[in-house]
Parts: sequence; C-alpha cells; structure tokens
Amino acid sequence: MIEKKAITLRLAGWQKRMVMDYLKSDAHMRTVTINVIDRIHWRTYRVPEWEGVRKGEWNLYLTDAQIKEVKAVLGITLNISALNVSPEMVKSEEIVFA
Repeated sequence: MIEKKAITLRLAGWQKRMVMDYLKSDAHMRTVTINVIDRIHWRTYRVPEWEGVRKGEWNLYLTDAQIKEVKAVLGITLNISALNVSPEMVKSEEIVFA
C-alpha cells in the first residue's frame, strides 16, 4: 500500500558521504525527501540484496532519530533500519536528495 505522505529527513555527515558515493556526485546534500512512501522500500535488515546491487540499488542506512521519525509518519511498529534506493526512484524523483 502506498502512503500519500512525504517525509524529509536531515542527513547525518556519514549519510552525506554515502549518498555522494552512490550518486557519484560532489554536490553537498543535506536532506532526503521521500515523496512516495511504499512500505516495500523500507528494510529491516542491513545487507543489500545482490540482485538489487547489480541494478544499482543501495540501502540508505538510517540514524536512530530518523528511524523514530519514519515510524511515526508511517504509523508502524516494524523495526526498520534502512531505505532501499534504486536509480529509478531517484530519476523519477520519488526520492530527492538536496
């Protein structure tokens, strides 16, 4: 089920470096906005799936504060730890790094 709420998270320093590495960008990003939240993109584990990695997918690991915020917005109790990011999600602006 797709949620209609968007959420913007401030990126920690280590997350900024991770995003720059994966997006192959030297732009200094401060936030990530998830415009279309589909629960299938949230991960409860920290190991990326190999098939996804081959397609350019990666996990944006979350801080404890971000996990709390996402759970509150989604209204879930599931223990999440990361957001799966795909090139298609970035291209379609489902996920925007700014």
